[in-house]
Amino acid sequence: MITAVHDAFADYRLWEGKALLDGWNTTLGGRFDVIEPATGQVLHTIALANEKDIAEATRIAKAAQPAWAATPFEARAEVFRRAADLIDKNRDAIKPRFIRETGSVSPKVDFELGLAIGMLRSGQ
Repeated sequence: MITAVHDAFADYRLWEGKALLDGWNTTLGGRFDVIEPATGQVLHTIALANEKDIAEATRIAKAAQPAWAATPFEARAEVFRRAADLIDKNRDAIKPRFIRETGSVSPKVDFELGLAIGMLRSGQ
């Protein structure tokens, strides 16, 4: 079981070549290598979705939507606050992967993480 965001980033085998589709699963659309711009080497592999994968994701989301809609606002907002807290708490684990994946620089990644955290908290 993943105990922290850090675990998910530190052990890419949890999500390598998979999509978050009712859990981490392979897709029918294949895989795509993510190339590290600084080295030209494969950093990791991500899943690609085809029409059947998208239809399945849509089915799952549609089935979950009534329960989400019935969830009180404060409980839904807490989900987003928790996501913001996890990103904030685990910046040091997330940041190096973002830098390597995008070829970005540290201050830009700091800004982008702060922006994401702010958006997640803005619905309060």
